[in-house]
Amino acid sequence: MYAAAAALGVIDANRVPPTFRKAVREFLGHGGSEARSTVFMTHPRTVEHAVARLNRGWYAAGADIRSMKDYNGPDPIRRPVGYLTTVLLAQDCTRQDCERGSILASGEDCTLCGARAAEAAAEKVKARWEAEAEEKRAARQAEALAKEAAGQAEREAAAAERAAAAQAAAERAAADAEETACLRARMAAEFAALDEAAAIPASTPSEDTAPGQELRESIRKQRDGRDTTRHANARDAAALLAAARRAEVPTPATDPVAASTGGFGEEPPY
Repeated sequence: MYAAAAALGVIDANRVPPTFRKAVREFLGHGGSEARSTVFMTHPRTVEHAVARLNRGWYAAGADIRSMKDYNGPDPIRRPVGYLTTVLLAQDCTRQDCERGSILASGEDCTLCGARAAEAAAEKVKARWEAEAEEKRAARQAEALAKEAAGQAEREAAAAERAAAAQAAAERAAADAEETACLRARMAAEFAALDEAAAIPASTPSEDTAPGQELRESIRKQRDGRDTTRHANARDAAALLAAARRAEVPTPATDPVAASTGGFGEEPPY
C-alpha cells in the first residue's frame, strides 16, 4: 500500500508520514491503543481495497494536477498526504460493509448507494464512446484509403495513357523514317542510273549495251517530244499574229484611197 502511495508521488515509501501510517492501519482494521472504533474496525478492508481507493480517488478527481505547485485552478491540493488520508478513510455509503458499491461478505451490489450501478453505467457509456470513436476512426481511415486507391488508379491510368502516346509517336516516327529511307534509296537509284547513262560515250550501235541503248532512246523520245511541243507552239503563235494583221487592214468605207481606186489601190483614169 505504501508503494502504491509512493507511485503517486505523494510520499516516500521508506519514510511514511505518521498520519498516513495510522490511517492505513485503521483502514485494514488493525487494533491497538491508538485505534478508534470505526466502520473499518468492524468491517476491515484489504490492501487491494486500499490501492483501488487511492488510485480512483487520486486520478478520478484530478489530484495529480491539482497538487502541482504551479497549479492556479480551483480546489488546489496543498497537502497531498492529508488528501490521501481523507480518500482512504472516506465512507460514502451508510452501509458499513459497503466498499465502493459492493458488499464485502457477499460481493453483491449495494442497493443503498448504487455505486456499482453508477460505475457500470459510466463504463457502458465510456465503452459506447470508445466504440463510436473507433468506428469514426475506421471510417476516416477507410475513406483515406479509398481516396489513395482512387488517386493511385488515376495516376496509373495517366501513366498508361502517356506510355501509349509515346509508343504511338515512336511508331509513327519509325514509319516516317522508313518511308524517308525508301524514298532516298529510290531517288539515289534513279539518279545513279541517269548518271550512268550520261557517262556512256556516243558510239556505234554495235558498241552500245542494251540498257544504255534503252535509256538513250527514252531520253531522245523525251527530247523529241519537247521539240514537237515547241514547234506546235510556234505555229500557233504565227497563226495568231497573221490573224491580228488581217484584222488591222482598213476597209473601203474608211480608207479614202481605197474608196477612190475601187478598193484596189490604183488611181482612176481621167
